[in-house]
Amino acid sequence: MKVGATRHQDQVRQFQANHEQATYRGETFQERRILATVISMALSLLVAFSRVYLGAHYLSDVLAAMAEGLAWIALSMTALYYFRKQDEA
Repeated sequence: MKVGATRHQDQVRQFQANHEQATYRGETFQERRILATVISMALSLLVAFSRVYLGAHYLSDVLAAMAEGLAWIALSMTALYYFRKQDEA
């Protein structure tokens, strides 16, 4: 902030730049979120099938654990959607 300028004056002058920055941050956040999701899924698959390869688990155990995890995610997402919908009403 400049010396002698009020906070309000500083914010008014920079509104357009701040707005553009917020939009850019939102786009990069979405890109990072997608990238993080893809990387975490790939690592999960790598770990799961490495357990089968090393003989620590049977393939059926790994597939059952994946199905359980997907069911838990589906249940959580459904509950989240339901409760957010209730808050809006």
